[in-house]
Parts: sequence; C-alpha cells; structure tokens
Amino acid sequence: MNEPSATHPTLEEKSAPAGDDGVGATGFLLTLIAQESSGLALGEDGFYFQVSDRAGVETLLKMLDAITGGGFLINDFQYGHVLDFVIDNKAFPDGRMRLGGSLAPLDPAKFEAFEKAVICDDSEAYFEFFPGAPVPAGRDEFLALLWKYGIKFGIDTASLVATLAEGAAKPGKYLVARAIPAIEGSDAKPLPKVNFQRQRTIKEADAAGHADLHFYECGFPQVPTGGRQAARSPADQGF
Repeated sequence: MNEPSATHPTLEEKSAPAGDDGVGATGFLLTLIAQESSGLALGEDGFYFQVSDRAGVETLLKMLDAITGGGFLINDFQYGHVLDFVIDNKAFPDGRMRLGGSLAPLDPAKFEAFEKAVICDDSEAYFEFFPGAPVPAGRDEFLALLWKYGIKFGIDTASLVATLAEGAAKPGKYLVARAIPAIEGSDAKPLPKVNFQRQRTIKEADAAGHADLHFYECGFPQVPTGGRQAARSPADQGF
C-alpha cells in the first residue's frame, strides 16, 4: 500500500510555517531516535522504523503519538506503510519501514479550530469545515491532525486532497475515515517440537492364552541432547 509522492524532503529541507526554520523539528526527531528501543533511524531519503524484537507495533504507535502530540507533522508520511504493518502484519525488507522525509511544526494557532472540526462516532469520522476557519495545509498536515485527535486508522487518504479543496470552497461536514473491523487475538500456547509416538510390544500369548508381561515393552523416541520438547507460540493481541 505505497503512497506516491512528488518529493522526498530531507531533514534539511523543511516545510515549516513562517518564522520557524524547522530546527526544532529536527532536534525533536533526533531526540526520539536517540531513545533506547525507539525503533527510529535516519536514512538517505528520510527516516525509518526498524522492526525488531524490542520495537514492534506498540513502539511504532507510541512514536507516532509522540510526534503528533509534540506538535509536528511528517512530511511525505507513508501512512499506507503504517496500515500494512499494524493491521496486515506485513514484513518489510530487512524489517526497515520508511515513515517519511522529515518533521515539520504544526501551527498551534489552528489547534482549537481543528479540535472542534473533528467529529467521530463508533463507525465513522468526519471533518467539518467552518466558514472563515483555517483548513489543513495539505495532506500531511491533515493526516497529522486527524492522528493527533484520535483518528488513526481507516482514513481515506485517496480522497483527502479532494476533500480539502472541496471543503474550503463549500463548508460542511465531510467523511474522512471509517472504522476497521476488529481482528480477534489469541493466547500464547505451547507447540510440541517432538512427535511422541508411544510404542507397545507384548509377547504373543501361549497355547493357553497367557501372555508373559515380563516381555511387555513401552517406549518413546529419545529427545536428542540439547533438543527442545516444546516451544511457545506468541500471543496475538488482535486489533
């Protein structure tokens, strides 16, 4: 679910509001990257999330919450990659998933208006455009604001740009996301690593129908030295 973009801004090429050169955004990103087990790493065309045993879905969502909660957007945000990983459990080459090009500051002067504009119920989310009120400055800011105010999944990214253009010209309430059906999880469970097949051998009965149980044999295949009899499958938290 890759989402094409015309440009891949680097950490030095910021798209920041007037009066802010984006240095704060760069410092914020580097601070996150420096955190132990953040999973974030720099790349030639932006920054990435490196999947590992210590950095999985929960870590990724925590980092994205930290970015939007800190007042930043992700330029060229690869929202489709996030859905692929979180919902479809997609594996990326070398566990390396591109998140975007750089961070840029959100305009805090718009937050109050945007918070009032986000409306959601149990199954759908809307963004209401009010006459004379500020509107998101492009797809990436729109995604950041929706994420910041709790709309994280099921966003119709294909129509966001059109929604921005139409909403600015024709104020009203527009559908921006639909709920994704829940995925049932499962408990951890043991998985046998050795196929035990019990074998019984009894000497044939004599003419009187008696069997000599001294010759009864009951055996199991031996487990090799250092071998494991069972392993544990991980729990699946579902979604």
